[in-house]
This record gives sequence, C-alpha cells and structure tokens, in this order.
Amino acid sequence: MFEVLEHTKNPINAIQNLYEIIDENSYVMLSTPFIFHIHDEPHDFLDLQNTD
Repeated sequence: MFEVLEHTKNPINAIQNLYEIIDENSYVMLSTPFIFHIHDEPHDFLDLQNTD
C-alpha cells in the first residue's frame, strides 16, 4: 500500500481494515510522501506535517 493513506479520509480505519483481512503471519508495507504535497485538497486528506 504505497502512497495511498494520504488520500483516505480516515487512515487509522484503513490500517485497521488491513489487519482484519491479512493472515496472522503476514506483513503490511506502507509508504506515504514525506515533505512535499503532491495534491491539493480535497484529494489529499491527511496532512502528516501538521499533526499535534
């Protein structure tokens, strides 16, 4: 799941759903953009830089 979480309205829920559907001994690989915003709102729901 690469470069997807920032496009979801609820990334925590998306991650929880992943762990419900994968096998117990499986791995989940995630990636999100680091500093630069590629898309403007409303396509980019998660602002990881400004979380408190």
